[in-house]
Amino acid sequence: MSQARTRLLDYLERRGYLNTPAVRAAMDSVDRTTFVPERQKYVAWDDTPLPIGRGQTISAPHMVAMMLEELQPRPGQRLLEVGPYASRLIREANEAEAALQAAPASRREDRNRLLEAAG
Repeated sequence: MSQARTRLLDYLERRGYLNTPAVRAAMDSVDRTTFVPERQKYVAWDDTPLPIGRGQTISAPHMVAMMLEELQPRPGQRLLEVGPYASRLIREANEAEAALQAAPASRREDRNRLLEAAG
């Protein structure tokens, strides 16, 4: 794990956004740099939304942590999330199913990012 990722997750815990081991583990296991354009990778672990093209952004990590903490995804649960990064995190947190709905022009790119993140 990178130092930047560790610093971000520690910051989210100190601020009260990240509270459960499952959510921290999910955020630790998914590489946010996979979901941002090359020119944004150097700030991927900053707690800020980042532009990803076509007028869209990837949510700030604290917003994603808040969402996951509130949802508490469970195995077998079916959820809909618009955005590949949060969808992948939902899937990591307790193996819940996550559906991806994206703008038609970005579906192929988002699918490729999800596949890349899955290894």
